Amino acid sequence: MLAFVKILELTLTYTFLIDLESLNQKLQAYDDKIFADLKPLLAEIALKSKALAANLERCFIKFRDSDRYLRAYNGEAVAIVDKELSETEFMIFREYVRLLRSCTIMCGKELSEEYKKLFMDFFSGKRLDLARELGERACEDLL
Repeated sequence: MLAFVKILELTLTYTFLIDLESLNQKLQAYDDKIFADLKPLLAEIALKSKALAANLERCFIKFRDSDRYLRAYNGEAVAIVDKELSETEFMIFREYVRLLRSCTIMCGKELSEEYKKLFMDFFSGKRLDLARELGERACEDLL
């Protein structure tokens, strides 16, 4: 029981040791790679609509700047299905779905699918896994 209390105490203490900006810096290498993959897609989309390309890019930025990955880092459950998203996440995801539909109509299914794959990897894939792994490693380091 005492060990559990100590782990809980360390976890609660640790939860407040990192902020969103620090976490984003730790995830910067992944972000650089995904934004490099995203750039040519957005350039193709911009040929049809610059506003659409800018709004699609903004979806990535909004999720990056949300507390979704910080919560994952801190060991909290982070929803992947839309019914369990926080209000902010739901609003961003709803915007993404609307923009993806527009992208499909304006640019075709192939380009839209490429964007969707990158977005889903960012939203609920590798970036989320990296944040969880960093949090777990940091917690283990405290023990």
